[in-house]
Amino acid sequence: MLFRNPNNRGDNRLYENDLCPEQTTVESKPVDSILAELGIGSVDLIKIDVQGFEGHVVQGMKETLNRSPKATLLMEFWPWGLSQAGSDARDLLAILEGLGFVLFELKKDGLLKIVSSHSALIERLKGRQYTNLVGVTRHAAAESVSREEAKAAGASPSS
Repeated sequence: MLFRNPNNRGDNRLYENDLCPEQTTVESKPVDSILAELGIGSVDLIKIDVQGFEGHVVQGMKETLNRSPKATLLMEFWPWGLSQAGSDARDLLAILEGLGFVLFELKKDGLLKIVSSHSALIERLKGRQYTNLVGVTRHAAAESVSREEAKAAGASPSS
């Protein structure tokens, strides 16, 4: 069931809530099964902004994320919305790190700040406050650092 917000077409949700009184039946499938049907084994870029349903989306794409060593993830992170949708913010962060992602908060000035404390991040985001996270696999992060080190040393990245 899709719960639609008549005042904001970008604020529809997959759980009942006070802002979305209209309902429409929709089919949903896990990302893993859709990509398997299409013959896609891995991905390089994932963008998730599903109004609190991010935990369910990640659960439904764990196999894909495991097969995607160079993946970068961009995701809205809204602890209250996650809770409303039946997920836990701490669990989501732990799952992503368990899948090999290093997590950063995308700040308003465009800079990335490493997420060093799950609790501090979650405690800061009360009610309808949210932030955006960037997740980079450890493999991709190591590869990026190697290229930067090679550049700094005056060598070509392929040498």
